[in-house]
Amino acid sequence: MFKNNKGRVAIVAAIVVLFSAMVDPAVSVAIAVVTLLAIGFWEIRAGKPALETCLPDEKQQRKSKILELLENKGKITNDDVQKLLGASDATATRYLDELEKEGKIKQVGKTGGYVYYEKI
Repeated sequence: MFKNNKGRVAIVAAIVVLFSAMVDPAVSVAIAVVTLLAIGFWEIRAGKPALETCLPDEKQQRKSKILELLENKGKITNDDVQKLLGASDATATRYLDELEKEGKIKQVGKTGGYVYYEKI
């Protein structure tokens, strides 16, 4: 039914809050707040570091990895970068855009599955 546990956790949290509301409304509010904080913490822990949150050295290392992959393969796609870094589509796109603006790579193709990148 659910692709991950977030949906299950949300349903269990809703049930707990509903039952606790029957006992004491103050307890219900406290449980709701704790549940929301726990889900938020879970989201942060499950996520990958975004480009903006990486330290400058980390960011440079990741860009170097992309350039090394490009050197080995001749051309790369956004999916290649996602797999290499364990990053989201948006993060991979940002790295590729930065490298393109720095004049290190060029995009071939406009949009979709036919886009790939070559070293300049």
